[in-house]
Amino acid sequence: LAIRRSSRLFRLRTASEIASRLRFENTGPSQIPGLIVERLTDSDGRVDRRTAIIVALINANDESQSFPISDLAGKTFRLHPVQASSHDPVVRTASFTSATGTFFVPGRTASVFVSPRPIDAQIALLIGDVDALVAAGALKAGPGNALDSKLDAARRACNRKLDQVEPA
Repeated sequence: LAIRRSSRLFRLRTASEIASRLRFENTGPSQIPGLIVERLTDSDGRVDRRTAIIVALINANDESQSFPISDLAGKTFRLHPVQASSHDPVVRTASFTSATGTFFVPGRTASVFVSPRPIDAQIALLIGDVDALVAAGALKAGPGNALDSKLDAARRACNRKLDQVEPA
């Protein structure tokens, strides 16, 4: 339940929302029996401001399974924090290899991976919200511009901080 509560992507309300954001990956004649792989995507940030993509894998097999999703190669995914801090040592062995876009899930295990939205993208979404409030007349232009300036300064500060942390 804590994982479900962690993202609105797990609580989509309409069939059209589900159809536009949910994709099953392990399908077709070459599918791996006993493995369900679903991808929930929020590329526009309308549903979940912190998470861009969630991949859930349910492995009903006794053996561990690896499942590559080539268009996710190079992306960052981490095991959901609830599972990463779980007392279950088996679920904590689930992993993602960014270079190949391959997920690894132990046998008889459900694993959820999240791809966090970069902080500058989160701040850009907030700036868009402020601009929409100004355009709708719910916020006056002066305070809206002030908020935009503060958010833009926060975005620049975060980018500077990230530049200092990342190896050269």
